[in-house]
Parts: sequence; structure tokens; C-alpha cells
Amino acid sequence: MPLRSPVTERSDGSPGAGCNALTPHEGDNPDALSSLWADNGAMRFLGHIIVTGLALWVTALILPGMHLGDDSATTLTQVLTIAAIALILALINVIVRPILSFLTLPITCLTLGLFQLVINTLMLLLASWVSGLFDLTLAFDSFWWALGAGVIIGILSAIVEGVTGLRNDRGDLARSTGE
Repeated sequence: MPLRSPVTERSDGSPGAGCNALTPHEGDNPDALSSLWADNGAMRFLGHIIVTGLALWVTALILPGMHLGDDSATTLTQVLTIAAIALILALINVIVRPILSFLTLPITCLTLGLFQLVINTLMLLLASWVSGLFDLTLAFDSFWWALGAGVIIGILSAIVEGVTGLRNDRGDLARSTGE
């Protein structure tokens, strides 16, 4: 809980900090950012798109086999391209991924969840194909570069979403509210 310094009067009547200068106030919310993301679905979706865009950009900088945007384009064009590709990937993850995950549940169980890496790779390759339909550049030199990109994007997204509170699920919210 954040601490605020209440203004009290000194013995001479001038304003100043009293003995209990660091007392918490009732209205303060320590998880304000987390509750903002949790309470508003549109803000949560926008947050996921921003995090995905950042993860795509950093991954493209790290992996030489992943090509994102046109290198000769202006900075604004590159940012808009990355945002559009992140939106495409987010929509694919919302629409296609749950169906594919359900259909591949037996093989995912047999591989103890490792098949999810293949599903991540397929989602990236599908996003690459769809973005190509809109003349946006997201390309991989091979399946293995896409697999590596999927792993890096997953790790980066998990870290950023964990720090910002985007990854809070119902269990986390129940624990933070004392339920």
C-alpha cells in the first residue's frame, strides 16, 4: 500500500509533516495497474497487443532468420506495421488457437505440453501468411526460425505481462482481494 505524507501543523502553526508522516490512506490501491487491466477487457486486449508488438520487435532484432517490416521504411511505418502484425497475431490467438489446442489435446498430453511449442510456431506461420495478404512483412527463413521466435516471444510476453499485471487470472485476483 503506498504511503502518503499527511500535512499537519507544526507547533508554530505552519504546515509541515507530523510524526506519522508515512501513513497509508484508505483509498490507495497498490495494484492499480493490475486492476485496470483486469477490470476492462478492451484495455486488457490492447495491453496484450502492445506486449506482443514489443516481443515481436525484440525477437526480430535477436533472430536473423525472422524478418519484420521493411528495413528501409520510416520509423512510423515500421511501428504501424508491427502494430498491425501484433493485432493479426492476437486475433489468430483468440480465434484459431483454442480450436487447434482442443483438437491436438491428446498429442499435447502425450508430449507433456511440448506440442504447444509447435502450436505457437503454427500460429506465427499463419500470422505470417495472413500479414502477407495485407502486404505486411513477417517472414521466417524456416520452420526452425519460427519455432525459435515462438519460444522467445512467449518468454518475453510472459515477463512483460507478469510485470505489468496483464497475466492476472481469476485466481490471482481472488488472492489479491482477499477472497
